[in-house]
Amino acid sequence: MRSTKALIQILILFPLIVFFGCDPAPTGEDTLSSSQSSEEQIVSKIPGSGLLATGEFYALWEGCEDGHEESPDHEEGGCSGNDGEDHHDDGHEEDGHDDVTHGGNRPAREFYLEFNAQLKNEARGMVNFAGLNEYEDVNFTGHVTWVEQGRSDHELFFGGEVTEGTVSRGCFLFSVQDNGEGKNAEADRLQYRLYGSANAPCHIPDHFPKGYPIVVYDGNLQVH
Repeated sequence: MRSTKALIQILILFPLIVFFGCDPAPTGEDTLSSSQSSEEQIVSKIPGSGLLATGEFYALWEGCEDGHEESPDHEEGGCSGNDGEDHHDDGHEEDGHDDVTHGGNRPAREFYLEFNAQLKNEARGMVNFAGLNEYEDVNFTGHVTWVEQGRSDHELFFGGEVTEGTVSRGCFLFSVQDNGEGKNAEADRLQYRLYGSANAPCHIPDHFPKGYPIVVYDGNLQVH
C-alpha cells in the first residue's frame, strides 16, 4: 500500500518538475530570430567595402614639390614631368588658352572645393569648385563617374563630367591625399586636372597626376 502511494506521488510530481524546471522547446520563429541575430552580429563585424572620400576646404597651389618655382610662361611650369603630362592633355595639344581665360589644365590656383566621391557597386558623387581672389570667376560643378584606388590607403583618384560652369573643359580629375588630423599632422594635399570637351564622354585618363603641390589651408578632406 505504501509503495502504491509513493508511485502515485511520483507520477503526479514528475510532470510538474518537467513543466516548471525546463525551458520550453524553441518554436520555428524563435529559431529564425536567433539565426538572424547571429548573422547580424557577424555582418556588423565585417568592415565596409568600397572607396570613399569627402571634403570641404580652401586650397592654394604652393608650387612644385621638387622646390622649383613655377614658370609664368607655362601651364605646368617647373612641374612639367612631375605629373607626367608634359604640356599635353591625354595625347592632345593644349588649346592655346591660358589660366586667365579659363582654359588649360588648371585654370585656378586658389579655390574652394566641396566634394564627395564613392565607389560601392557603382561610382557616384559630386564636385563644387569655385576659384578665389584673382580666380574668382572660375567655377564649375560636376558629378563623379569614376573612382580609383590611389597609390596608398590615404589617397584616392576620382573624376567625372563638368555639368555647368565657366571652364572650357568637359571633364575633371582629382587626386587627393589625406594626411590625418591633429596639431602635428601634415596638411592635406591634392592635385587636379581638367581635360576633354563637353561633346565627348569622360573616360578614365591613361595616367594620373604625380605629386601634390596644392595644399589645404582651411577645412579638411578625408579618405575613408
